Amino acid sequence: METIRTIKIFLASSEELKDERIRFGNFIRELDDDYEPRGIRIKLINWENLISGDCGRPKQDEYNDKVRECDIFIAIFHTIAGEHTIEEYNIAKQTQNKIGTPIIYVFCQELKETEREDSSLANFKEKLLKEIRHYWDKYQNSEMLQLKFVMQLIKLETRLWDDLKVEDGIIRLGS
Repeated sequence: METIRTIKIFLASSEELKDERIRFGNFIRELDDDYEPRGIRIKLINWENLISGDCGRPKQDEYNDKVRECDIFIAIFHTIAGEHTIEEYNIAKQTQNKIGTPIIYVFCQELKETEREDSSLANFKEKLLKEIRHYWDKYQNSEMLQLKFVMQLIKLETRLWDDLKVEDGIIRLGS
């Protein structure tokens, strides 16, 4: 029986990007349908899909536990960086420093001419550049975010396969 590898992705963002999270979640479910026959499951984790009831401890602590368990952490921003999103990013970074995962991606949606970046986001981006020396990736719309993520997933996927071969001008990945 073939082993199925599960890639857990935690998606973090402020409330302002709720619609973006829904679109990205739908996209991940479509990817999961395509990847499952190849032995890879892609599971999206975001706070809206977790238990909302009181389980005896702060909800953010439960979300942070999910961040610690993920393989990929994605933070998306537009005009603000909410305190919980920054906390989740920090947990992902601490976990990465400790055990090597998750891989962290930061995406910032480009501002329209009439929009302004809040100081919370400006401060977060400055910290990324100066302290962490990590860069964010810009995107214009949902489709561009999805494309940028798929390009990264393809790069990661090639690391998963040891049997990538080129024979007679044909690229073979697995069977």
